[in-house]
Amino acid sequence: TILLLLDYQPLQFKLDQRLARLLGVHTQTRPVIISALWQYIKTHKLQDTHEREFVNCDPFLKQIFQTERMKFAEIPQRLNPLLHPPDPIVINHMISVEELRQTE
Repeated sequence: TILLLLDYQPLQFKLDQRLARLLGVHTQTRPVIISALWQYIKTHKLQDTHEREFVNCDPFLKQIFQTERMKFAEIPQRLNPLLHPPDPIVINHMISVEELRQTE
């Protein structure tokens, strides 16, 4: 088995499975992930109407972030435990020594 770990530039992350399902993003850069989360918040009208710096979490975000509401400034910090290194590329390959001996 050969594992290839890609050096993504800019750095990419694999999202926690629940967050990936919610946002429809599997592996992406941090700015794209934050943008996708912001789109989700806007689409579902989760920004607090009176205190606009807060997000009121729906049941899905509550389950993921373990909080009822959070400040926009907290989002990058709260995302950290949900971002993982991307999966390596796996190549399964078998080298047959028998074939080499027959050709000699």
